[in-house]
Amino acid sequence: MFKFPFKIHNYYLIPVLIMPIALVTGPFIPDLIASFMALSALVLLLMGKFKLNIEFKFLLLFYTYILLLNIFSSYELNSSIFYLRFIFFAIFISQINGENFIVHFTKIFFLLFLFLFFDGIIEFIFNVNIFGYPRYSEERLSSLFRDELVLGKFLSHNFIFILLGLLFFLKNTSLKNKSILIYIFIFIFSFYIFLIGERSAFIFTLLSVFIYLKLIREIKLIKILFPCLIFILFIFLLYFLDKREVFIFSSISRMIDLTITQIFFTYGEFNFNFFSDQHENHYKIAIKMFLDNPIFGHGPKSFRILCSLPPYNIFENGCSTHPHHIYLELMSETGIFGLMFILIFLTYVIIRIFNKNTSKEEKLLLIPILIILWPFVPTMSFFSNWINIIYFIPVGILFNNQVRTKIKEVI
Repeated sequence: MFKFPFKIHNYYLIPVLIMPIALVTGPFIPDLIASFMALSALVLLLMGKFKLNIEFKFLLLFYTYILLLNIFSSYELNSSIFYLRFIFFAIFISQINGENFIVHFTKIFFLLFLFLFFDGIIEFIFNVNIFGYPRYSEERLSSLFRDELVLGKFLSHNFIFILLGLLFFLKNTSLKNKSILIYIFIFIFSFYIFLIGERSAFIFTLLSVFIYLKLIREIKLIKILFPCLIFILFIFLLYFLDKREVFIFSSISRMIDLTITQIFFTYGEFNFNFFSDQHENHYKIAIKMFLDNPIFGHGPKSFRILCSLPPYNIFENGCSTHPHHIYLELMSETGIFGLMFILIFLTYVIIRIFNKNTSKEEKLLLIPILIILWPFVPTMSFFSNWINIIYFIPVGILFNNQVRTKIKEVI
């Protein structure tokens, strides 16, 4: 048995370690665990057991701002009142004391990936998963997430932790050419994300892989581009086989054919769209909302209400629960001040990750946060419970100085 090196109480580490598995079950269990951890961190902070760093103070200032917006909003909204739990959830993770925490945590992520990988392949071949649940979508794999269709988001956002789990498993082995195994894993992981059929997740994966190879492994650009070209040729070979009906890869048709159709055509006529005409209509409504109230916005989660009302309901299929872009969501709902908070945090991450004086282990931990803040891809709602837990895990680990020693040993 491994020890629980934790400066609060040993058993507090258990909910942290089961969080990756809990996230597969849906939003309720991970939200319950995160709330418990957040409450524990809040109590310990009030007891004076630790002090907050400037980054967490900045996040609490952001929370205070959206809370005030919620209080003075014209709508009966309470979405931001309990948003505080995600920040304190990250604070809890940052206070875990012990280098081995990151080892066990990432190994669990890697083992979970292996399970989801084999389950997804079974679903792809037999149209049912390991537990006999039928495939929900012909064009996308979902594994244990079933009708949620967030398998790609879950894996792509946690790519760095999954990779670290593999590195820790390889550390104590006598295998030679471990680098080759890492590159094979990256290829398999990237292709699996492509096979899942989630385009945003595929972009996140490619970005993570590129930054990892360039900044962490310090591989020259030409040596990165060559395997990328091989990967692209491999994808187009499968696309050709799909068109000839030699093998049927419906997700490849979605990733290529549907993407081209949605970006360059609207109702059969040539017309350039940002991602799709439906996404573009979401964005138009969000921008119009922002222009009508640019300073403070209309209040958290107000998009879902206002998009169906005049003067915003003029765009066909433009109404949704959120505008599918966190920057436009914050612009329309929290105004320019809300947007400034996330832009400042993005700037902080970019400066740190490309600073020559930043250690490799810190750069590695900054990659998933940069992916979260990447502004050129459609996203889930900024205020979604499930995705916020995924967002704040890397924030907590980034500011946990204990984990960096162990990470340094394997990168």
